[in-house]
Amino acid sequence: MPHGYQRTAAERKLYGIRQQLVRQADVLLALSENTRRDAIEILGVPPQRVHTIGAGASDFFRIPADDEDPAVVVHATLPDIHRRFVLGVGGPDPRKNWPALIEAFSLLSKDVRQNLQLVLVSNLASQESLRTRARECGLRDDELVIAPLVSDDVLRALYQSAGLFVLPSLYEGFGLPVLEAARCGCVALTSNAS
Repeated sequence: MPHGYQRTAAERKLYGIRQQLVRQADVLLALSENTRRDAIEILGVPPQRVHTIGAGASDFFRIPADDEDPAVVVHATLPDIHRRFVLGVGGPDPRKNWPALIEAFSLLSKDVRQNLQLVLVSNLASQESLRTRARECGLRDDELVIAPLVSDDVLRALYQSAGLFVLPSLYEGFGLPVLEAARCGCVALTSNAS
């Protein structure tokens, strides 16, 4: 876990249970060498019990076919998106680093931002803290779109339509959304935290 990340009491309890299960497993399969290293170094699992198998994205995530217009799918589902956009996809936990992404977006010149939106797709329980952060950074309400979780068809269309995909995560084991975006032809920018 990244330094400074504070779990709730419920998260700590669940994490402790998961740690015990992982330590007791005969074999662990890791999606990345980073995850394997964490199991060994953080959880104390013997190296011979942890195997990196790699990961991949489904063939569903792909460049659009000639007869497809992903923008039509995006606009039909998420009408608040009405300009070119920078896309972020991920869960609600602090390690996804959404406030930093909002701040970075706000540092773009107003001339650049007037033609862009920042779109975050997440199962965020509360959007208000991110909207407050956006206002603190000087963003207009229409510059930030927070979309709920979407179907795979819409997610693929978002990747295919975005001008840039950004994952500023403080910590990832693999980072599947980066691969999904790349498979859809979207340039991906990510942190080098793990």
